[in-house]
Amino acid sequence: MILNVRLLKWRSLVLSGCLFATTAAAQEMPVRVWIDTDPALGMLFRDADDGFALLQALHSPELDITGISVVRGNSQVSDGLGIARRIVSDCQQAHSGTVPEVYAGRTSAARPPADPALRAALSRPLTYIALGPLTNLAAFLRENPSRAANIERVLFLGGELPGARFRAGGWNPYRFTDANFFKDPAAAQEVLRAGIPITLVPIDVARGISLSAAQMQALRKASTCSRRVATKAGGWFLGWRLFFGVREAPVFDALVLLTVTHPKWVRTRPMIYRVQKKGKTPRLLLSPASADEARDGVTVVTAFDPKARGEVVRRLAGSGLR
Repeated sequence: MILNVRLLKWRSLVLSGCLFATTAAAQEMPVRVWIDTDPALGMLFRDADDGFALLQALHSPELDITGISVVRGNSQVSDGLGIARRIVSDCQQAHSGTVPEVYAGRTSAARPPADPALRAALSRPLTYIALGPLTNLAAFLRENPSRAANIERVLFLGGELPGARFRAGGWNPYRFTDANFFKDPAAAQEVLRAGIPITLVPIDVARGISLSAAQMQALRKASTCSRRVATKAGGWFLGWRLFFGVREAPVFDALVLLTVTHPKWVRTRPMIYRVQKKGKTPRLLLSPASADEARDGVTVVTAFDPKARGEVVRRLAGSGLR
């Protein structure tokens, strides 16, 4: 099993070094995915991007969503569970396939309902999309190591490119942290060492996809589920304007989903990682990999086609779908 997983990892790294790669044929069949998320839509001073990402995913016919699990991150599992279920319920009519179930992930109290469902989903290969900390996946792999071979790859919003210094607005003195990593660095390192192909989407790249006031207003006039998500995110959008002085709010998770639905629009390259433990905030630092190092490295999204921004808005509104 370990050999098979390592061969999959090497194959992924070899194929990932090209600009806007893959062919249209690769997207003819929906990609089986499991989405792990920490939504906080509508919660005061909490990010709304996971809520938008669920809306985007449900409006993406390229995805066969086998299940959704909730992890502690932007919100507690109990809060995130209710938020995710409301979004899925609101979007039932817009979703092109079977409406996915939403499961509670890890808490300190009990074994999560998500585990049996994920174990069943992994009877066949799938892609694991992690929009929050990797707590759920690390624990699952620890208890179900034989299922690792059926995870084709993991996509994770995390990692820092060389020289990246993400600050919102010209005057903002605070440097944004790689929250999905530092909220559970041990889990992230477990997954990174598991031998499964992994694609990292750094927040400094993902912030390039954002929503303007006009786009937010347009979403409020779109479908029922789009309107409810955009309305709930109003305070989040206003916060970016008031606290950071920016005219657009980033929807970081959007790029993670686009990496699956529109891979030809994404530029990736092999890199190596190291964990910096100095100070109070652990960091997942990335650097270019040599040919020898690439075998044991990760794939990193470094750029995306500018037309991706417009596609995200269309997906959120539920328009222009095949």
